[in-house]
Amino acid sequence: MAGGVEPFDFVFIDADKPNSPAYLAAALELTRPGAVIAIDNAVRDGADVDGDPKSEAAST
Repeated sequence: MAGGVEPFDFVFIDADKPNSPAYLAAALELTRPGAVIAIDNAVRDGADVDGDPKSEAAST
C-alpha cells in the first residue's frame, strides 16, 4: 500500500449505485486478502441482478 498505511480488514460502501464498480475496485486496492467488503443495497431480493438501475425493482 502506498504511504505506509496498513490495509483495511473491512470496507462498507454506501454510495451511488452507478459508481459501485469503481468503489469496489478502490476497496480491493485498499484491503488485504480475506477482507470483507459490504455494499449497501447490493442484494435487495435479487432485484439488482438485471443490472438496470432504472428498472422498477431497482428503485424500491
